[in-house]
Parts: sequence; C-alpha cells; structure tokens
Amino acid sequence: MPTVAEQLHGAREAKNLTVYQIAETTKIKTDHIRALEEGNYNVFSAPVYIRGFVRTYASLLKLDVAQVMATLDQELARGMAANKVFKGDTLDGLASQIGVSADTLRASVDEYNACYDDGYDGLFAKDRVYLDPIRKAPFYAVRLALAAFMTNGGIRINHKTEVLKEDRTVIPGLYAAGCTAGGILGDTYEVSTTGGSLAFAVNTGRMAGESVLHYLGK
Repeated sequence: MPTVAEQLHGAREAKNLTVYQIAETTKIKTDHIRALEEGNYNVFSAPVYIRGFVRTYASLLKLDVAQVMATLDQELARGMAANKVFKGDTLDGLASQIGVSADTLRASVDEYNACYDDGYDGLFAKDRVYLDPIRKAPFYAVRLALAAFMTNGGIRINHKTEVLKEDRTVIPGLYAAGCTAGGILGDTYEVSTTGGSLAFAVNTGRMAGESVLHYLGK
C-alpha cells in the first residue's frame, strides 16, 4: 500500500497540478503541502493539523478519503510506537504521557478553543482557516525538535530596501536586508530548506549598500 505522501504526490502529478495551485484552492501553505508529500509530519505542531490537511488535500484530489485516513492512522501509530506521537482518551491521560501538568494542558486547550469559538486567534494571530477545535477524543501530541535556524521578517521594506512606516512611507536613511526584512518568505518562498534565504540576504545586502551610497551622494 502506498504511503499517504506517495498517494498525495502521485495524484497531484497525475492531475498536472502545481503545489501553488493546491495552496490557492485549499489555503494550505506551500511548505505544508510539500511536507505532506514528503511524509514529514514533524513540521506540524499537532496531529489534528495533519489529519485536517490530509483530509482536505485527499478530497481535492478525488482520492478515497476514508482509505487515505486509515493509512494515515497506521503511520501515526508507528510514530506512537517510536515515542514520537502520543495518544490519549482524555487530556489528563495525554498530559501524563507527555510529562506536563494536566491543569496547564487543559487551560491551554481551553484557551485555544476559545480562539476557535471567537473566530480569531488573539494569542498568535493564526489564520482562522487553520483554527480547529480540540474537543473530541482521542487527543494527540507530537514530539517536536528545534528545527528553525533563523527568524524572518518584521521590517517592511520597498524595492530599494528602504524601511517603511506603517503607512508605507519611507524612513529616510534607514535600510534593512536579509532576514530582518519581510515580504518574500512565506507562502511564495520556501522557508523550510536550509539556506533558502541566502540569495535574498546577498541581494538585499547589495541593494541596501547601493541605496546607502546613493543616499550619501556617492
């Protein structure tokens, strides 16, 4: 039986669809689509997202959703055997497995569910498309490891790498480059590949240098 990743990737290619077309239709981020097609579930913070994304993706591709989900359950079960995925019939039981306070876990889940009920994540501003309630057992937890090697964005710039205010007007003499500047990394530029921001850093650094010289009249 092909893996979930193989089924999704094969079906997409058979329909001559690009990752970007899938992202546009499903609102799943491109790096998450690639992770699903690679079977790399470690990038997802919880199995509820894996299951939701796989169900949406399989449905779009006209696959047998029930069969795909059954295969996914088998793959997650193997993760549990390797102590990478944990499953509990209650939140208290899950908390015991992963070694955290049951009161703290329940409070976190209640806080998250309140964001779902409000239709807005006031904590992290997560896109409401990705807000799903965590109320129905079984409950899952995934063991994650630090994978980020940089942070991206925060400062909006223009084509000259000049820093912009909230109203998008220029702050004279202030420039930003590389990973301090936002606007390219995310849905349209791969962020999960090591070195993915190097070209952007090199070129914005060069552009900032040229802009500084022009600003100084040199």
